Amino acid sequence: MLLALFVLAATGIGFAQNGAMATVAGLNTVQYGVIGQTSAPDLTIAVGTLQFCEHVNSAYQCWWKNGPNALQPVTFQGSSNPKLDAGIWSQNNYNGMNTPHCSKNNTPNSQLLHDNVYNVWILEKRIHNTSTGHDYLCGAISNLEDVSQPNFGWFGFEFDLDTVIPTNAQGHYYFPDYPQSGLWQTSTTTTAPYPPAKDQALWISYDLQDLDNGTNTAGILICAIDLAGLRASTSTPWINNSHTPACVLPHPISPYTARDNWVPANNSDTTPPLAADGEMFTYVIEPPHNGHTYLTDPNHTQGVEQWTIDWTAANPVPTAVGSWDLPSTQSGGDQMACFTGRSYYNTVCIPQPSTASTGIYIDSVGDRMQQFFHYTSNGRQGGIWTSSRAIQISPSSTATSQTEADIRTLQWDSSVPPAITVSGDHAMTDPNDPAAYVFLPSVARDKAGNLQGIWGVSGAGSSEHPGLDSMYYVSETATLGSYGYVADPSLAGDAKDTDSSNYRWGDWYSAVLDPSDSCTVWVAGEYLAADRTAQNYWYTEIAELPPLNSCLVQPAVTVTPSSLLFSSQAIGTTSSPQSVTVNNTGATALTINGVTASGNYAETDTCAGSVLQLTGSCTIRVTFSPATVGTIAGAITITDSAASSPQVIGVSGTGVTPITVSPLLISFGNVNVGTTSAAHTMTVTNNTGLAISLGLAASGEYGVSGTGSAPCSSTLAAGSACTAGVTFTPTVNGTTRGAVTATSNTSYSPEVVSLSGVAVNGTVGPLTFAPTNVVLTNVVVGSTAAAKTVTVTNTSTGTVTINSITVSGEYGLGTTKTPCGGALAAGAKCTLAVTFTPTVAGTVYGSVLITDNAAIGKQVVSLSSTSVWPVVLAPASLSFGTQAVGTTSAPQIVTLTNNQATVLTLTSATASGDYVVTTAGSSPCGSSVAALGQCTIGVQFNPSQAGTVAGALSVSHSASNTPLAVGLVGTGQ
Repeated sequence: MLLALFVLAATGIGFAQNGAMATVAGLNTVQYGVIGQTSAPDLTIAVGTLQFCEHVNSAYQCWWKNGPNALQPVTFQGSSNPKLDAGIWSQNNYNGMNTPHCSKNNTPNSQLLHDNVYNVWILEKRIHNTSTGHDYLCGAISNLEDVSQPNFGWFGFEFDLDTVIPTNAQGHYYFPDYPQSGLWQTSTTTTAPYPPAKDQALWISYDLQDLDNGTNTAGILICAIDLAGLRASTSTPWINNSHTPACVLPHPISPYTARDNWVPANNSDTTPPLAADGEMFTYVIEPPHNGHTYLTDPNHTQGVEQWTIDWTAANPVPTAVGSWDLPSTQSGGDQMACFTGRSYYNTVCIPQPSTASTGIYIDSVGDRMQQFFHYTSNGRQGGIWTSSRAIQISPSSTATSQTEADIRTLQWDSSVPPAITVSGDHAMTDPNDPAAYVFLPSVARDKAGNLQGIWGVSGAGSSEHPGLDSMYYVSETATLGSYGYVADPSLAGDAKDTDSSNYRWGDWYSAVLDPSDSCTVWVAGEYLAADRTAQNYWYTEIAELPPLNSCLVQPAVTVTPSSLLFSSQAIGTTSSPQSVTVNNTGATALTINGVTASGNYAETDTCAGSVLQLTGSCTIRVTFSPATVGTIAGAITITDSAASSPQVIGVSGTGVTPITVSPLLISFGNVNVGTTSAAHTMTVTNNTGLAISLGLAASGEYGVSGTGSAPCSSTLAAGSACTAGVTFTPTVNGTTRGAVTATSNTSYSPEVVSLSGVAVNGTVGPLTFAPTNVVLTNVVVGSTAAAKTVTVTNTSTGTVTINSITVSGEYGLGTTKTPCGGALAAGAKCTLAVTFTPTVAGTVYGSVLITDNAAIGKQVVSLSSTSVWPVVLAPASLSFGTQAVGTTSAPQIVTLTNNQATVLTLTSATASGDYVVTTAGSSPCGSSVAALGQCTIGVQFNPSQAGTVAGALSVSHSASNTPLAVGLVGTGQ
């Protein structure tokens, strides 16, 4: 088996220890020639809790992971020899004549997966059946995980892809090439046994090639397979309980597609994905197919699309949810490796020793992402997706230029609307030979954020052959390294031309995360004999890349205090800071990735971006700047490298106006006309840190003056309070409303105390008012209500002269066609226009005082209005109760109301810490809310640790009272 071709970093065969790599020979043509002697191997590796398995072209094999037989083949289904997969679809009379086509053809297009949530094996492949001329999706799912059990078996099924594939201009079906797979096992809960949700699916994508047009990829087909239905199928006999696969063309067919090689996200976690993350596809965005341009648009280099399916629907169909184009982060753009405008699909450019004699180059497959598009829920904090592909370092349209591996981690931005963003982008060269060409990278991300995988490498030297190198990237220290070559390029084979297609150094390499610890990564790749002409065989090698220390040894952190409480703070001002100390209490360095404050809170810190060594600490200083009145919840979220990340500090404070008055309403009851009531006390408080000027004025028949031990005067010291006495001296029978207006040199001035009294035992004035009480409702703070007209009638027998008209507080007078003022004849009428411009939300009383020459002399029009904030969130807080750690609650709904007569723009909606914003409710919020409209925001609780977890939903928008917050609380157990 040409073991001499390998330089193993491990000290012999065995499970990797102490950072060493262990390898085992995989399937090859020498061992089992029927796998496909000359076809380039399409291989995948899948890893379970007990065994790991490899599938290549048309056969598969499994090995033990641990114990005395570690890395030895498993005896299953009668022997320890590799198994031809044709038996899966030919068993039991072709599974009851349900799979007559999938057992008859070899194909290199296949993928083997391990379902880390339900612990079963899944195999899918595409075959072309020469007897029917059709292409078929061939699938299989195991009944058990342990392949050594005597009752281990497969359920096979097939689906005629040509029932959903269109035909080209010549009437021929497009060819479904390069299937790529991903498991999306969403559940209704994250507590075992994980009842499946309605969107659970095995997703597969195909490149639709036009064989009559130079095999151009003309479109993409994506299919969803009812994963829960397959698991529900039985083995005695096999009965297919799943829906028919549902397929769709995500974009119209064209002579070529610039959105090429779609890869569905595959869940690497051992728990169901976060429902809010949704199934994602990623793909390469090609340069223009115009024969000369070879550069990718740097603003559109990689596409991501979100899709879903509802198996409970009468006709389940894959449905698009969102689409995002990602920009380049490289100086020259993410240019496809080896792409030329003249040779769109034959992207061959990696040199190797046979180049001079044959002109054949290794194919970088630069127009393809490599499997898999790994998904992890990032410790239930929100999705992280990992993709990798080869790009050019110095793109050129004529010369062969060096390539490197571009590895990206993508992450949700939960703003409104949500988006996929690049959270990390690493353009990496071969750590063993930085001058080497890198091709076909396949990389997985461990639970600590490190990257490990495999890639092909080749140098331009006359003695350097193509090989396989292992790699790791420690995110904490940005360290790139290798465990050693899986196939040493100084000894391994080349790609000398032996027929028309053997220049390719494999089509797929494979890297997957071990579900047993989520730290170990397993890889598999192809290598060739030293002289491809003399020995026309290929081999595969499997390697176990050991856990990195930063994944196994997790740092620990404590935060003191665990919550902050701010006293009352004036709107528009900023509090003094309160301090939080972050301590590294673990056994290794702690990386602080970021610190964020929600809503009306802000922070400065010495933490973000720092690495705390043992016993090290850093400080966060938090301030409170309320934007609205009332209790305001918030959170400080610290993301770090500890297993308990994020750390969330619950914050609470109360927003008040710069000055407050109390009580807000004084009722005098019945008071005899011509007398003065007993004084009622009101208090004015200065909530700012500066002395202010103060003026008190009472409307109409009410009076106000300083009284008590600290009587109100023209100034009020910082943080102090004063008192005043309010009296009522009625002059005419009836209910009279009024106000004391407290005016200051602060924002949100004036503040108003509403007054109400009933005058009795007096006479009736000569003027009557219609209406007698002016009411303006739901007036938006900061706006002016449309004027309401009051008709004044002189009901006396003589002329009344109106000398003056004054209005209280936040009320004003507009203009009318028949304004009041001067002489008003007996029986005559005039009009007033009353306006209202509130500064805070609530009920505000007031009055219009009319002074005249009648015997009574003063009469009052009572005013009573309500005001609302421009934007309101309800309820003000959410309580999630108790939730199991690592599981996701059902969403709770917050309703946003736009009280304005104009469209509201939403800029973000974010939840702190263990809470996540999701789409929920009857009318989910988008980027805008209609005038006087409502929308709903869903919030879910994802506790990462036991104990009470406080948080906040923070919503930013285009109105004046931004941002708004809703307090969140739940208990992890």
